[in-house]
Amino acid sequence: MSDQISDEKQASLKTKAKKEAQSIIKDDLLGVSDWRSSKVGAITGFSTIGRAIGTVGSTVQQSSQRMSIVLGAVTASRTLPDVPEEGSPEDRFEAGLKIYGLNETNVSIAIRNTFWSSILYLLLIGVGSVLWVVSLWMWPAKDLFLAIARMSILPFLLALALRSCYTNWIFRTRKIGIGLGGYFTSGDLMPKLG
Repeated sequence: MSDQISDEKQASLKTKAKKEAQSIIKDDLLGVSDWRSSKVGAITGFSTIGRAIGTVGSTVQQSSQRMSIVLGAVTASRTLPDVPEEGSPEDRFEAGLKIYGLNETNVSIAIRNTFWSSILYLLLIGVGSVLWVVSLWMWPAKDLFLAIARMSILPFLLALALRSCYTNWIFRTRKIGIGLGGYFTSGDLMPKLG
């Protein structure tokens, strides 16, 4: 029975492919639909140009509609409730999980994601630092401003790495509200998977 279904499906796919190929040859290469709609347009090429402009226009319109949907979703303002201020850092973390509807699976995913984000940013900082030193050695900067400008991306990468490492620490220790001071004094600065 399954062989018949696959044979039928295969036959319908072959038929569909054959029809599409015929349509491409007739309409796109030979211009049969253009000839049927307007003989003068087909001879002068205006029908083909008009069809191409219409296709590009509809594609641009569809793309802009999709882009507006994405931008609307990204820029939509959402007000999230705050985690309660009272309680221990562990209790506040658990309350935050309940408020935002997160579970242990979400916590393990967050730990994994922040770990790999941290590693990526730390590697980029290392590569950027090496490239900065090499560029200064190969092409010495004429003044201090140009030397600093060459490393302008490194502070941004450092901020992203710090954010990822700190978030990883929050999820691993299951404490919220301690701040960066607690993070730095813990001595557990490097991200971990568990």
